[in-house]
Amino acid sequence: MAFPHGGQPMADGVARDAADAEANAVVDWFLHPVLMNPEPSEVASIETLAAAGHTSIKVFLSFRRFDRNVDGYLRAMQAAAAAGTVVMVHCEDPAIMHCCGAALAEAGLDDARYYPESRPVEAERISTERAVGYCATTGAATYVVHLSSEAALNACRAGRARGLPLYVETRPIYLHLNRDRYAEPDGAKYAGAPPLRADSDREALWAGLADGSVSTICTDHAPWTMDQKLDPSLKAADLRQGMAELEVMLPLLWSEGVAKGRLSVARFVEVTSTQTAKLFGLYPRKGTIAPGSDADIVVWDPTATRVVDGPSMESKAGWSLYDGWETTGWPAVVLSRGQVVARASADGTRTEVVGAPGQGRAVPRRRFTRP
Repeated sequence: MAFPHGGQPMADGVARDAADAEANAVVDWFLHPVLMNPEPSEVASIETLAAAGHTSIKVFLSFRRFDRNVDGYLRAMQAAAAAGTVVMVHCEDPAIMHCCGAALAEAGLDDARYYPESRPVEAERISTERAVGYCATTGAATYVVHLSSEAALNACRAGRARGLPLYVETRPIYLHLNRDRYAEPDGAKYAGAPPLRADSDREALWAGLADGSVSTICTDHAPWTMDQKLDPSLKAADLRQGMAELEVMLPLLWSEGVAKGRLSVARFVEVTSTQTAKLFGLYPRKGTIAPGSDADIVVWDPTATRVVDGPSMESKAGWSLYDGWETTGWPAVVLSRGQVVARASADGTRTEVVGAPGQGRAVPRRRFTRP
């Protein structure tokens, strides 16, 4: 996600983060420009960015600036539809969240256990329904990021049933954890946006992964340290959102999904690789093993067991939400364009990155076509 800083245009955020990736990326990469200010020059730049291979933009319906600039964002979605650009939308209603957060503060309910009440399911449902309406109005391919609830998923199902180019992503925490975690002494570490939901929502998302209603799974990786997550100065509505999940996403999905009969092997590959490549203009260069495609390959050991240990992993967060969980299924070898970039350690207890920083390349993307 390439965020522009201090009123900069999207192109400046892309240039800054591209320079960082060129120097440090071990695998191939692309960037999602984030649209913060839908002024005419930024809307016009959507076509320019698409021509340069940046065929997605990110929009936060959860920011109060969205409601102040709805007309501009709709113009941006129209421009995205014309440019073949996917519009990624974070769906939570800012007015509801502000109202709920203020009510909690006034009542002195500052503990992390009240975090879900600051961002309730209704905030996600209403915002998702708006996004579906905007998709229908503008024709823009719309990708709902890290969806967490059955109510929001049903709104997307209804839109897809009407033939809209509408796609749904979820993330690991919504599949593996529920809102009871916020009552733990260190409950603040579970804060994400949206929050963890009920077990019924978790089961709905697993069903959506299996039946195709959920298109992809991604991490929204945000590697705060434990001290940052448990900052005692933060109240329930202000907790730091996100956690490190890159290294555990696929093992947990295999262990809890494939190994337990919730997902087929083919569906596991589809939601973690093939569908993503198709939606974001990378297929068939990426997302498949075929002549002429890049040899981006994970050699998977379906029976390897490992206990999650955040401090020994690659993330500088130094911890994992899943510390102590025993999982089945881990990558044995990872190749990028045919070169080994990571492999399991000799004792099988960790994954070692052996690729060189700067080895990864920028991958220009094609304009969106329906998969």
